[in-house]
Amino acid sequence: MGIFFRESKKVGRNGRINVSSGGVGGSYKLGPARITQKANGQQMIRIQTGIPGLNFTKTFGKKRR
Repeated sequence: MGIFFRESKKVGRNGRINVSSGGVGGSYKLGPARITQKANGQQMIRIQTGIPGLNFTKTFGKKRR
């Protein structure tokens, strides 16, 4: 069993910084869309539709190992 660490802090009104054992990432919310920079180097855009459980997600970039 490994050790896992994660901490999340709100930045401003719509931003968030995430720090984990895997690295640092962040996200910013613009209306129904959230733009995310993951700790592994990928960028992600997620759009909420207003229908519970129905979201559209697009991930850009390759995973860094």
